[in-house]
Amino acid sequence: KDPVVEVPMKPGYAPNVYVSVLAVRGRVAGWRLWLADFARKWHIPWISQEAASPTALVDLAKPSYRIGIARLQVGWDAHKLGVTIASDRPSYAVRSLANSRVTVTPPKGRALPKDAEIAFAAVDEALLQLYPNDSWDVLTAMMAERPLGVTIATAQTQVVGKRHYGRKAVASGGGGGGSTGMARRDFNPLLVWQARVPLDARGQAQIPFRLNDSLSGFRLVAVATAGNDLFGTGTLAIRTTQDLQLLAGIPPLVRDGDSYVATVLARNTTTAAMNVRLSGRAGAITLPVLSLPIPPGGAATAAWRITAPTNGPVVWNVTAKAASGASDAVQVTQTVLPAVPDQVLQSTFFQAGTPGIPVARPADALPGRGGIDVAVSASLGGGLPGVQAYMAAYPYDCIEQRLSRAIATHDRAGWDAAAQALPAYLDSDGLVRFFPADWIAGDDALTGYILRLSANSGWPLPASARAAMIRGLSAFVGGTVQRPHDDVLVIEKGTANAALADLGGDRPVRHVAALAALATIGAASPAMAEPINIAPDNWPTVTVIDWIETLIRLPAIPNSAARLASAEAVLRARLDPQGTTLRINRAAAPFQLLASPDSTAAQLVSLASRRPGWRSDAPRLARTLMLQQQRGHWDTTPANALGTLAMAEFAAAFEAAPVTGTTTATLGTATLGTATLGTASVRFAWPAPAAQSLAWPATPSPLTVGHNGSGTPWVMVTARAAVPITRPFSSGFGLARQVTAVSQAVPGRWTRGDVMRIRLVVTPRAPAEWVVINDPVPAGATILGGALGGRSQILAGDDSSGATPTFVERRGDAVHAHYQWLGRAPVTYEYTVRLGSTGSFRLPPTRVEALYSPEMLALLPNPPVIVAPVK
Repeated sequence: KDPVVEVPMKPGYAPNVYVSVLAVRGRVAGWRLWLADFARKWHIPWISQEAASPTALVDLAKPSYRIGIARLQVGWDAHKLGVTIASDRPSYAVRSLANSRVTVTPPKGRALPKDAEIAFAAVDEALLQLYPNDSWDVLTAMMAERPLGVTIATAQTQVVGKRHYGRKAVASGGGGGGSTGMARRDFNPLLVWQARVPLDARGQAQIPFRLNDSLSGFRLVAVATAGNDLFGTGTLAIRTTQDLQLLAGIPPLVRDGDSYVATVLARNTTTAAMNVRLSGRAGAITLPVLSLPIPPGGAATAAWRITAPTNGPVVWNVTAKAASGASDAVQVTQTVLPAVPDQVLQSTFFQAGTPGIPVARPADALPGRGGIDVAVSASLGGGLPGVQAYMAAYPYDCIEQRLSRAIATHDRAGWDAAAQALPAYLDSDGLVRFFPADWIAGDDALTGYILRLSANSGWPLPASARAAMIRGLSAFVGGTVQRPHDDVLVIEKGTANAALADLGGDRPVRHVAALAALATIGAASPAMAEPINIAPDNWPTVTVIDWIETLIRLPAIPNSAARLASAEAVLRARLDPQGTTLRINRAAAPFQLLASPDSTAAQLVSLASRRPGWRSDAPRLARTLMLQQQRGHWDTTPANALGTLAMAEFAAAFEAAPVTGTTTATLGTATLGTATLGTASVRFAWPAPAAQSLAWPATPSPLTVGHNGSGTPWVMVTARAAVPITRPFSSGFGLARQVTAVSQAVPGRWTRGDVMRIRLVVTPRAPAEWVVINDPVPAGATILGGALGGRSQILAGDDSSGATPTFVERRGDAVHAHYQWLGRAPVTYEYTVRLGSTGSFRLPPTRVEALYSPEMLALLPNPPVIVAPVK
């Protein structure tokens, strides 16, 4: 009888609540209802509305009901903290000290809890123009809208019949709601970040900070939390300014031999004209002095043509002085990359006293580049200088590569930095992704690899991330988490995948690898091994090693002793004795396990160094592992990390004898006709010698290494040279590159500000996992696209076809497009760049490579890009 029902909105209903109404009408006189509706519809007032009884076919007077659901937005003022920021001035000089005061007020009727605190940041607004930081709005994130999760059931449809009344609780329209004495050199966009700042009894905090050298606006942000249900955010903008300003237009990255125009914009912010004198240096080069008249409130550009040196970085120092006394100075550090990078051509190792080896610079190598690196060590593995150099220069940065690089280069700080970022790489199941992107699923093999790498190195992972990884990997072993690779498993005769197909897919070997990882960290149980179909004869060698490791660490597995003996017998049967080496027959190394022949050999050396029954074989296995290096390193990033750990284990177990004295390496003393060539030598004083380098000899000469003292050290010799690639190289991939103009100010030639589109077509000749396209961009150019603000998506375009990149890295020197898996179908990838500097810019070759199948590689040389000045 009363159509209005009052429902009080409680604070806990925020941010939204659903209200449903079930309206029921009892039986009415059938014809009266029908006639009333009919008369009302056709405006016939004289029609009689006499009642009629229901029949066997129709009952218009039966009961009826309607249901409706509405979503109500509930205010959250009861959970909102008022946050205000005040500064002592609205604008500052560069490098001056700024003082800010943050005040936090609780909602009306509530007191501020004692645990109230803020997180404070001061960020350059230019950075926020590229990408806003939504994470500051904590209250909105906490007040995520509740979905409708109520199921309504009623028996009334048995009375009135089933009807559909459309979607409920959905908003109409389908939207669903809702001057200095020093050069300015510090341009870090983050001024200050304090994660936890306590508030005093009045809810206030004083935060002083020093501004940097940027002439820009800065956003001060305070994010407040108190208790479990109070949140708030406050912001304030401040600026830095001065009368005369220099804004550098110097390319942050160039390549040796680039000839380009470097510019600096001088700005006059006063109401009077200025005559400005600019001078400076670019590394060892003194810049010509320029004089620029600048009108009031205007600007003028100074430009210098420079050729990038061979060695970098280049430190630019530019000073401007006006007759009025105003001045400014900027310092910019410019990275210089090689257009033709040094590469390891050959590497070998031997013991001191071995007859000399011939050395000659390749005929097509660039003069003055590269050389002969000599490292000595008391152990067979030594410092692995080739591995360290290769991994330090490795250009890709997924989480596996970051952690593997840290292990191979002994970089504990790099490990800690990558480990702290692990939570961003975890998927909802706790498995680790290769890249921190929500659309990428976590990988069981990657998760197990990282856990084992941490355990074997002794370098920790964050406790929360480690616990989540263990849960995820345990769920994978238990079968409650699925990560199928079989849907991309292409069966080819004689390949690793063909062997896995005989086992019914890759699930069994991945199960063993995950179980071995859990056993290594003490998180496995014997019950986890029960579902495994044990078939070591049919497994890849790396899986046999994993199974042996599991049996050693889980002796409670039924029949573990017999199974261990059987697995070791299978492993020994796959070893091929060859003199002082003991090689593994090249068995399948499935990419699904991040495995390769070299990583398998490294795991075997590690096992043999700890297993009593294998001690006699360990030296030959270690020598085999070292001989498997190509150009001073192993085949994949996991192989280099595991090889580094394996050789360290071998040294600890077998190479305790010290080496003393002096080791001398001599390059020369060869004869040419009747003339004796000059010599060059380096000396190593034990016990801790460092690697040294010798320049390439002018003519072919022998390298000899002798030792005076106890022991016989091992010598690692690496030959480096810069050899230009003049023709395409293809091994496993076909590669084509095309450059077209999107916009050109002058048709037929490139000028600063033009936009070019690069089209790359890759044709794999065999399926591969984790393939990367590495294409260089000219110095000073900007790669368009991505999610950054101010970049036109229409201008960037995207006519890519075939597989979609899993992850794209847009760097200052190149674009890296990563594909999780590629079949045989051609793949087209396109991207767009805007040219930002004038000059002639050299480009290294375009590369396509399979990261875990290094034999698959394509190289394509690129001509220089000529950017003419705008006329």
